[in-house]
Amino acid sequence: MTEEKKEEEQNYEKLLEGYRFQLPSSGEVVKGKVIEITDKEVLVDIGAKIEGVIPLEEFRNFEGEITVKEGDEVEAIVEKRPSSYGYIPLSKRKLEIRKAMEVLNKAFREGQPVEGRILKKEKKGFTVEIMGIKAFLPASQLEIRPVKETYKYIGKTFPMKILDIRKHRGGVSVVVSRRVLIEEEIKKKKEEVLSRIKEGEWVKGVVKNITDFGVFVDLGGIDGLLPTSEISWGRVTDPRRFFKEGQEIEVLILSFDPEKERITLGYKQKTPDPWENIEEKYKPGDRVKGRVVSLTDFGAFIELEKGVEGLVRSRELSWTENIKDPHQIMSEGEIVEVEVLSVNPQERKIALSYRRTLPTPFQIFASTHQVGEVIKGKVKDVKDFGAFVELEPGVEALLRKGDYSWEAVENLQEVLKKGDEIEVKILEILPEEGRVRVGRKQLLQDPFLDFVEKYRVGDELQARVVNVKENGYTLELVPGVYSFLPKGKKELQQGDSLKVRISAISPERRRVRVEIPQEEESGKKRKKKEKQAPAKPPTLGDLLPDSLKK
Repeated sequence: MTEEKKEEEQNYEKLLEGYRFQLPSSGEVVKGKVIEITDKEVLVDIGAKIEGVIPLEEFRNFEGEITVKEGDEVEAIVEKRPSSYGYIPLSKRKLEIRKAMEVLNKAFREGQPVEGRILKKEKKGFTVEIMGIKAFLPASQLEIRPVKETYKYIGKTFPMKILDIRKHRGGVSVVVSRRVLIEEEIKKKKEEVLSRIKEGEWVKGVVKNITDFGVFVDLGGIDGLLPTSEISWGRVTDPRRFFKEGQEIEVLILSFDPEKERITLGYKQKTPDPWENIEEKYKPGDRVKGRVVSLTDFGAFIELEKGVEGLVRSRELSWTENIKDPHQIMSEGEIVEVEVLSVNPQERKIALSYRRTLPTPFQIFASTHQVGEVIKGKVKDVKDFGAFVELEPGVEALLRKGDYSWEAVENLQEVLKKGDEIEVKILEILPEEGRVRVGRKQLLQDPFLDFVEKYRVGDELQARVVNVKENGYTLELVPGVYSFLPKGKKELQQGDSLKVRISAISPERRRVRVEIPQEEESGKKRKKKEKQAPAKPPTLGDLLPDSLKK
């Protein structure tokens, strides 16, 4: 090689060394202008002898759009030093990640929130973009309570807190939470509310949730419970009739437990208590009108005025029917007249009756039947003294033992059974007392009339002792006809049979006097006895057996 040639090469090496000296080193941050965009790359003039090149994909956003055009100023990081010729490899993405990681790491260390945009729903959460970095938001960290309509959150930006951040070979993983910030905000507001809340104060709140037992009201960071019993002075079956979720209402702080953070609220206190002096407004026996507000299995609730309700129990709905469903009698919203039975201001209870505003079955019976009328009935019960006979629904009459038969009946239960149908005659009607008395024997032929037709004074006949008293004996002359015989020298027993002579007959008083015939007496003495009345004549009570006196 000639000296001239050797010198030329040395000059070229020096020139090349100077050129290489001007190239940026690996990891250096450079700025430049986009001069050309190809299908796969973006060429950038960074002020060096050769251009830098950035992959086009690094300019594609999460929606898939290219966000660069010729003439844009860009900033990137040198990935590696170039060879003596070609392009300088640059990365815009790595520079963004570097800058973002500095911000995220600082936020993570200091617990500061960052802005994150929810991109899409994943299997167990959401993909979130934070400063160009993808992060994961677990579904449980979106809100305090589970969310069904998650589509409403897609595309929206929210403050979030970084729960975890880690670098790995494929890049970086970031886990964030929106719920944590919400809880922190609620806690802050709760502490503020708790510091100023006082019992007896009226505060404003927003209806948060409505249940069967009450309403939860957001007081601005802490919830208070408005029990059903504190919504109205009257009975509340459904709080939804009074409020709706999201409604702003004013409530009274009834009680406050700072340790348990429990607040009980009142709403009915906005109006005066209608139960004050309630006994002066409603007295037993008063008839008032009210609106049917609820029908239950055990009765009907009647609103007498706003906040005052009374109960008509099922048994007070009808005189005659066993009402199992109050809908048979009345319907909700209907205005009805009722009678006040009792008032209990301590328990806030008013007992009412609907049937007492209606005619009683006895009043109806008295207006449609009369004494002497023959009617059929059904035996409801049999006692020693008589039987109760149902003449019409709700009307029972007393059939006394002595009115069952002209003959003596020792045991009424042997001849009359519960459920028997029987024809009777109405003897007495007392509608005010709710009493009716009937008789059966009054429908039968009176044996005393037959006796008067058949027997005369002086006739003798065989009698039977049916009852023994201290002063004498009750004798049955014929079935249904009785007489009283004063005690004499001869002692008699119940069931004994003896011959007697009729000494007197009184058809008007239904009395028959008898004596024991004396064979040794002369005819004159016998005639004289028949004309003479005894010093103490027997009464009708003496004549009747005990079974007919009951």
